[in-house]
Amino acid sequence: MNPTISNGVKIAIAQMNPTVGDYPANTAKILRWIGEAEEKGADLVVFPEAALCGYPVWDLANKKAFVEAGLKELKRIAAFTRGKKIAAVLGFIDKNRTASSILHPVSHNALAWLEKGRIRTIYHKQLLPTYDVFLEKIFFKAGSETKIVPFKGHKVGLTICEDIWDKRYEEKPLAALAKKKTDWILNISASPYYRGVAEARGRLLKGHTRHYGFPVLYVNQVGGQDDLLFDGRSLLMDAKGRVLFSAPAFEEGLFYFDGSRSSTSGLNTRPQPNTVSNEVQEVYSALVMGVRDYFRKNGFKKAVVGLSGGIDSALVATIAVDALGHGAVKGVTMPGPFSSVGSWKDSEELAKRLGIEFEVRSIKQLYDTFLKKEGCEPQTAESFPTLAMENLQARLRGMELMFLSNDEGRLVLTTGNKSELAMGYCTLYGDMAGGLAVIGD
Repeated sequence: MNPTISNGVKIAIAQMNPTVGDYPANTAKILRWIGEAEEKGADLVVFPEAALCGYPVWDLANKKAFVEAGLKELKRIAAFTRGKKIAAVLGFIDKNRTASSILHPVSHNALAWLEKGRIRTIYHKQLLPTYDVFLEKIFFKAGSETKIVPFKGHKVGLTICEDIWDKRYEEKPLAALAKKKTDWILNISASPYYRGVAEARGRLLKGHTRHYGFPVLYVNQVGGQDDLLFDGRSLLMDAKGRVLFSAPAFEEGLFYFDGSRSSTSGLNTRPQPNTVSNEVQEVYSALVMGVRDYFRKNGFKKAVVGLSGGIDSALVATIAVDALGHGAVKGVTMPGPFSSVGSWKDSEELAKRLGIEFEVRSIKQLYDTFLKKEGCEPQTAESFPTLAMENLQARLRGMELMFLSNDEGRLVLTTGNKSELAMGYCTLYGDMAGGLAVIGD
């Protein structure tokens, strides 16, 4: 087996941010990037898992019309490679042609190798995760065989994401590929981000490359999809576990590696170090990306944040500005009977520094009106507040923010943090109100 990807193979790594279900936009990007990679002289361009349809698709995988629509786009992309020297690899949802009843999954999580105007081969993912955020065995039928593609003098073994995370499974796709004398492994992934995931992937790939003695090209999705974030960080690791190439974290793009050279530059226009310098910056970058993609992919344009003068709301507002721009964010402070003057003054100062629109909407009159309706004297309530009275303040603020959301077409960003949500130190229908809990996971 060859210890490197050599013989002049020039690879374009398409670290793509697809939108689930948006076949027209995803296809257009794939076609554009194939064309760009061809112009740069790449021999192979590799897209992530489910690049054509986006990931995760959940129960869309069980809708025949959705699967058929994807197959039509796949044929378009295959036809686009006619007359070109470049080959393309991408993830899509394939039809399960052996399904005999509605009780069987109608589709496979699949990889297509496209070359010279045709679909050269299709591989079906063998290991389907059902833990943590994954429910793949519910929606997909597992593949049953390994696939190798001869390319430029190499035998390329095909895998999809979980196929290399094989510790908990009896099946070992990499071991089967090693028995077939695979030269190097191609793994397309939609591997979600969590703190420390880069180190975990590095250990996994290093262990595989050293054990089996072949390099691995790992191409990962990037971007946010609802509550899941994907960090990219596609990489090429040689047979000795050394990283020859690493794409940036949280950045979409078409990156290049020239396997005929000893350096990672190849066709690169710039070096590709890991752009994340520390854990705090990494988490912050992930949250900014997640907010940006949540708004873009769901059609929201503007945000509103309730500013309390505290750290949590200040952090959420700052993330929102970095994700959307200061012109798209509005801060609102809502002083009540238990608010200090300093809290809303701090909110005002924050809004000025961020350059966002700012509004003060007092809830005191609403609070007093509600208590009088319940037969309580507001003055007494301020001196001896009960739990219901304190929570009323938070709920009135939530109502104000939701009114603004509907009135101005702004998505409310919830400011409660993960520790508060985990411990229940928050108010239902109050500070939990909103469309996206940015720092609450």
